Amino acid sequence: MLRFCCFTLFVPITLLLTVVLQAAELKILKPTDRGTTYDVAAEEFQKYFELCSGRKLPIVTEANETDHFIVIGSDAVNRFCRDCIEKKVLRPFPLRTGTDDYHLLSVRDGDRDLLFLAGGRGRSTLYAVYHFFEERGGCSWFWDGDVIPKSESLDITGLDIAETPRFEYRGLRYFAHRSLTRFQAEHWGPKDWEREIDWIVKKRLNVFMLRIGMDDVFQKAFPDVVPYPDNDKPVPEAMTGFDDRTTSWSLEYRGALRKHLLTYAFDRDLMHPEDFGTMTHWYSRTPIAFLEHFKPAFFAQSDGGYREQTGLVWDIREDKWLDLYFKLTEAHIKHYGKPELFHTIGLAERRMFKENEDNLEIKLYTYRRLIAKVREKYPNAPILLAGWDFHYTWKPEEVPELFKELDPERTIIWDYEADTMTPKNYTNWNVIGKFPYVFGIFEALEAAADIRANYDIIEQRIALSADDPFCKGYIFWPEMSHADVLMLEYFPHNAWKPDQPNPMHAVERLCRTRYGDEAETMLGIWKTFLPCTYPYTYTEAWSPSILWNFSKPQLFFVNWDRSELRKTFAEKLAPTPALYRALAELPFDDSKPFIKRDAIDIARTTANKLAILAMTNLNVAMKNRQDGKATNEDVRIAGKRFLRHWELFRDLLALHDDYSMYATFERLKTVGEVNPCFEKTLIANGANSYCASYQYELFANCYLPIVGAYAEAVEKWIDTDAAGEIDIDGLQKVYTDAFADVVTKSLADMRPTTPQTPEQYRRIMFDLAAIADEHLKSPF
Repeated sequence: MLRFCCFTLFVPITLLLTVVLQAAELKILKPTDRGTTYDVAAEEFQKYFELCSGRKLPIVTEANETDHFIVIGSDAVNRFCRDCIEKKVLRPFPLRTGTDDYHLLSVRDGDRDLLFLAGGRGRSTLYAVYHFFEERGGCSWFWDGDVIPKSESLDITGLDIAETPRFEYRGLRYFAHRSLTRFQAEHWGPKDWEREIDWIVKKRLNVFMLRIGMDDVFQKAFPDVVPYPDNDKPVPEAMTGFDDRTTSWSLEYRGALRKHLLTYAFDRDLMHPEDFGTMTHWYSRTPIAFLEHFKPAFFAQSDGGYREQTGLVWDIREDKWLDLYFKLTEAHIKHYGKPELFHTIGLAERRMFKENEDNLEIKLYTYRRLIAKVREKYPNAPILLAGWDFHYTWKPEEVPELFKELDPERTIIWDYEADTMTPKNYTNWNVIGKFPYVFGIFEALEAAADIRANYDIIEQRIALSADDPFCKGYIFWPEMSHADVLMLEYFPHNAWKPDQPNPMHAVERLCRTRYGDEAETMLGIWKTFLPCTYPYTYTEAWSPSILWNFSKPQLFFVNWDRSELRKTFAEKLAPTPALYRALAELPFDDSKPFIKRDAIDIARTTANKLAILAMTNLNVAMKNRQDGKATNEDVRIAGKRFLRHWELFRDLLALHDDYSMYATFERLKTVGEVNPCFEKTLIANGANSYCASYQYELFANCYLPIVGAYAEAVEKWIDTDAAGEIDIDGLQKVYTDAFADVVTKSLADMRPTTPQTPEQYRRIMFDLAAIADEHLKSPF
């Protein structure tokens, strides 16, 4: 006994705390009958406490005088908190009721410890729960998994952390593209969405928007008119390319999935805007059965796409067609959503008249008409007006004309273009300090889905908005979700508190929390890599991308002088050989999934920009050959180097299933029964200039044949003694034929077959380093 007592004198304080807690027992005290979100908060604390410490805490709804408690909720929902305030054990929380404020507070009550996790509402109580595990458990949250260190105990004492967000709306938009599971929300099943929504809450976001098609809203709104399509045929509205909206799973299942994911989100007190108004778009087409039954009148269009009846906007000047649009909104609210927040795209991307004055007037009228309709039934719900149409078809000086007609108390400009380098963005719309708006980052175009952002512009413009009381939100719209792991760290932090606009803060935090014992190595790699990611030219509004340029063989006009462009790219990409060699030394196996994924992301991003340098080298060599400053052999070498780069690019993507359409197709089958027609749809959805991206199967069977044709055209050009221009018409035909041909093939035949081994990974990285050296050292 004496020896035991002597021993306890040397027990660490944390272990003593654990012994004391075990003697009195530590419990989670949740409020009773206060909504599902508080139940979720208690269950999440229980889950992560056990994951961290191996100890499962009981959840109770009644307190006693002796046990230690984790107290979920403020005194607005938990009577125990109120009792503690009246006994002077606890001071009132500094929370604004109904907001995203939260407070973590440790209190000593006699011989026991209490930890209060209080929020202004349900979701902010969840924020407090996750913040505790970041603070005391060392946990970190990523879209593709959590980092949860193991610990013998978690200290619940000494906490007094009060947080208030700068922006009322902090969220994401998910878009309707398809082809690769990782990047496209339409391919996500229930578990994917649960993980995504959990991550949204862990990052203290509060709103997300699905723009991934109508699912079965027409069937819900008009059950006697619009039937569910057969799930073994293309949908009747199917066209070609990205316009083929045949679904992978049945529309009945997609409806059930939408119900599940939105219920899961609402259980966590997230917001999802309800779409209303003229919702017809390429990803939300009008069913043919509806058209044949109702025969709607349409708005005329003076130019642009959407010529098919399934893509035309119904003429809402007539009450009948406006009412039918709104019936879709009501059906979504009834079966899936909540009427707490609304969103409209107006007449997005449409021009009804040739004269700007007439076109502006009809767009102003449309907003008046749509907003008045919503206000009839939901007079107080906030309305979000998508800013994309202002960027796309309006002149900057026209936008303020709309603001004159809007109620600033209930209307917010939901802008996505705060980071663009064009003059069409919120800084030119006369909203700063005058009308409510959000600050939005738009990583546009699948072809440019790299790790990249216009950080210089973001930093400048958030300085204009951070202290502007009219800036109500900070949102992110990537056309490909999860493409940019750095932005997924940078954006949520600054959406809560915009105090770290320099991306290096996010780089340091990402490396410290994501990579474990490789943190310092990865920090060095990221510091080398980050300067290579920035956009280099004004003309590429979001990012230069070789893939987007496939639809523009005119880039091979010989008479263009690209020497300055080549110089710019060479300067930016000078670190890439060393970067690839550093990547080659990383562990590449499933025990380090974050490193395995991020190493390929870093490599593909730089490979994309190096491909532009390789193309520019070839262009410059051809121009110099015409001017007598280079030889035929110089041009031939540049052409072969260009082709070799694409072969390595293809091999790089084979290293990870993130980039395989075949892997995506097989994974869809694990979620639900897949329409046998969908394989062709999946290929066609990616095999077009709008959606060309990092799909291995397209690289191997579409892009490389195009690049090979370019190389052959260069050889023919050399054979004609470099006379005149390259055969642009011939290249355009190759481009068209290649995209048409790939759709006729099977994914099984096109899938990657090279081994995803450390040896293969190292070889490709060293080969990329070598060819990067050649690109940079080339005089052309």
